[in-house]
Parts: sequence; C-alpha cells; structure tokens
Amino acid sequence: FFSPLTFFSILHGEVSGEKKVDWIEPVDLQPIKDIGRATGTTINDVLLAVLTNALRKYLVEKDGLTVDDLFTAVPVSLRRPDADLPRTLGNRFGLIPVLLPVSLEDPVEQLQEIHRRVEELKDSQMPIVSFGLISVSSLMTPDLERLLHKVTQEHSIGVTTNVPGPRHPIYVAGGKVLGSWGMGGLSGNMNLSFGIYSLNGQLNFSVHSDTGITDDPERILDFFLESIEELRELVLDAE
Repeated sequence: FFSPLTFFSILHGEVSGEKKVDWIEPVDLQPIKDIGRATGTTINDVLLAVLTNALRKYLVEKDGLTVDDLFTAVPVSLRRPDADLPRTLGNRFGLIPVLLPVSLEDPVEQLQEIHRRVEELKDSQMPIVSFGLISVSSLMTPDLERLLHKVTQEHSIGVTTNVPGPRHPIYVAGGKVLGSWGMGGLSGNMNLSFGIYSLNGQLNFSVHSDTGITDDPERILDFFLESIEELRELVLDAE
C-alpha cells in the first residue's frame, strides 16, 4: 500500500523544519450533519470529502494536480465507547491510510468515493496492524524505529485527525469557551497535518504545514470553506 510512487506531489518533499499554523473561525456544524444524513454518509466522510476538494483546488491553483490520490493518515480509536476507564491513562488508537481522490472533480463523487474507501478500511485489519506497529516501534532501536517511520510515512502528506468535542457549552473559570482548535503533529518528511474539532455545534479546522513545502496554508483554509459551501449547495439545495 505504501509503495506506489503515484502519491508524490508538490505537497511532498524535503522539509525545512520551519512550521506554520493557521485556522478558521468556527463555522456551523449543522450543514455538515445535514449533508451526511442526505447522502447516507458520516460526518467524518463529509469532512474528508471537503478536505479532498480543498486540496484539489490548491493543487490546481499551483498547477500541481499530477496525482490521482493524496495519502493522509487518519487516527481511529480502538477503545470501545462503553469500556471502563483504564487505571493507566493513555491513547489506544490505530492509523488508517486514507486516499483522498483529488482526481475527481465533482464534490458529490468525492464524497461517495471517500465513504466507500473508509468503509473498506474500517472492515479491514489495518487499524489493529498500525496499532501493533506503533507499540512495537517503542521497543526498537532508534535506527530501526526511524526506518519503520520512513517506510510508513514516506508517501503520506501528513495526519488528518477529527475529534468530536462536547455538544454543549463548556466553561473555564466562569468564562464560556468560544472555540477549541487541535493541531496535528508532523514528523519525518510529513508536510501537512489537519486538525478538525467540534464544540457546541461549531466546527473548528486548523492546518499545520512545513514552510519549505507549503508556505501558504491559509489558501487551503480558504478552499476548505469554499468546499463546504459547494457541497452544501449541491446536496442540500438540490433537495
């Protein structure tokens, strides 16, 4: 899965080590939910489709649409929702390698293809395998660990994490929290990480990039907002 060279694009390359973070103002989550219900897909599917279209627009603007898919790693929780809280806290997650179909121009087709691919990955052993690799890597020598990460990360643009937050207002020291933004980490030659977080019916989206490869992540944010509106018009206004 990690070997095809067809994933390489202008979003890949040697990182500079200088990072840049940008984010959007919170937007209403309800249209995302409505799109999911209307198309029989999940909120996560819709958000990945919106991201796909945003990245496609970015590549087209840069005259860099040279690939069919972009590969991003998506964390998935392996802990059952009804499981008791463990005595020792910590994450239990795997990574699924999602291919974003940037070669597709129609946003609805992008959503349908994302849904199909993610469902296939959910039914596979990939999350368990990746969890095992993450666990085993902590026992390796530094050289072996670096080699493992190089092999698994070489073709990925980065990580896309979607964290559903509280559906109600939360307060800190008496003050209402107006928003919360996550930031995906970058390691190796990964260039782009996307953090998607929801809070009290609002969607927050951030991008973390290496300036040596992508020095204008704010353009991806612009296209992300455009893509939400495009998909909303195509799906909801057509009903």
